[in-house]
Amino acid sequence: MPYKDLVKCWHQGVLAAEKKDLDAALKNFTSFEDPPSKIWFNIASIHLLREDFLSALQSYSQSVTKDPCLAVGFFQRSYVHFKLERYEKALADCHIAMAQLRNNSVIDYKQLGLHHLLHAWEVLYNTAVILCYLGKWESAEQKINEAVTKLPGEIRNTKLEAAQAQIQSHCLLQPIHVPDGEIFRPRKQEVEQLNSKDFLGKPKIISSVVPNDQYSGFEPLRPQRPGFYQPCQEAIQGRDAGYHRVMVHYYPENSGEVAVKANSILFVLNKHGDWATAIHDGQKILIPSNFLEPVDAPKADMKKINNGIPLPPMKMPPTRPNAKAAGEL
Repeated sequence: MPYKDLVKCWHQGVLAAEKKDLDAALKNFTSFEDPPSKIWFNIASIHLLREDFLSALQSYSQSVTKDPCLAVGFFQRSYVHFKLERYEKALADCHIAMAQLRNNSVIDYKQLGLHHLLHAWEVLYNTAVILCYLGKWESAEQKINEAVTKLPGEIRNTKLEAAQAQIQSHCLLQPIHVPDGEIFRPRKQEVEQLNSKDFLGKPKIISSVVPNDQYSGFEPLRPQRPGFYQPCQEAIQGRDAGYHRVMVHYYPENSGEVAVKANSILFVLNKHGDWATAIHDGQKILIPSNFLEPVDAPKADMKKINNGIPLPPMKMPPTRPNAKAAGEL
């Protein structure tokens, strides 16, 4: 399954779980051909909400098989073993969870999508609880005292203090676990990317200064085609409109404007007093009227209009050589 489809089903399953629609959540999570460890953890969490401990046990086993370093997976499987009264296996999973903490006092699974902190004292607390059910009260008392040492600084934990007193009185305790409904979620950035984004936006039509201009693209990349500007009727704005020849070189005062060489042919759109608005080399310019003289519409040189394909040679091809002359040589 493509990763995008995986994230989509994953997100839909999370939304269904938030709405307490466990059937829809389970349907989405089990729709993967080969679910990763996080999805198996979510499937187990849904079964746990239904109190289907055997299905939850199988799913947690799949989760830790996919990711043998998932301490919270062993922690949860230990809790399910406890609910099934398999205390020896529950104790073994607590030891594995503690080993996967790698001497850390806490593991924050938020970066992986699970909003839960697994503390070392929690694992030791559950270990002590299971030892109580196995009748090993002295070992249970040692573990609960070790749990107290795992607390950061001088922070007091009333739950641990109460547990110490209950174990000394040989009172059975109940284990703790990840809060109900807390599951792995896909990253927010991945969910946002599920919706298609229009990076280009809506197309905009930008009219050219040249009427009947069919070119679309960046102006600096406009190809230089042979021929002349061919106006439409809307371009002719006055009686003075038409083709003109530039009699002398015209250099505008502003260096950013277009300079026009003498004998250039341009098309005048209209004249306003001493100035004329004209089209030259695909651009709209202003040029003094006394620099211009009317001319007939020029004709494009068809020999130059080849669209990049060379024209055939004008000369006649060579004649076939004389067979006799070739034999004599």
